[in-house]
Amino acid sequence: MVETLSQEEGKVLQALTTGSRLPDIKVTIQEEKEDKPVSLVLSFIRSKVKSKCSGGLKQPEFGISLTFTSELLEYTGKRDLSDPKQIEELEEKIDQVLRERVEQLIEKVQRLRIDPIHMGECVRKSHRGEWTKERWTESLAQAAFHVRVRNIIHSTGTLH
Repeated sequence: MVETLSQEEGKVLQALTTGSRLPDIKVTIQEEKEDKPVSLVLSFIRSKVKSKCSGGLKQPEFGISLTFTSELLEYTGKRDLSDPKQIEELEEKIDQVLRERVEQLIEKVQRLRIDPIHMGECVRKSHRGEWTKERWTESLAQAAFHVRVRNIIHSTGTLH
């Protein structure tokens, strides 16, 4: 089976594999006081990814932590972006959307039984014995992932 990644999935994959400067990303969130979804565009200044593995080959577990520092380039909502509390609430909503995107990508690669984020290397290092691609793809399909995303808006530019 051949499948491709969307542009947004490619950006998520890049965040998981490189931990470097990423392309701008568009996020849509639902605000409580808005009747329609709010769009925003983030420019990532820095990103950092940490991953760890535990468990055995039959049920590996992975913890993935992504931390972003970003600049808010566009925002269609009505929040007061000069208020730090409003920024913090916005960051939490962005964290949730980005975490969901990471989890959706992980589910897709598990379903396809591929490992573009190289989690198999972490497991291979800690388990001796025969290591085959088939053995890893079976383990990957059963793996549990715990994802944490933290986005820190460094600047709102001229938006406020």
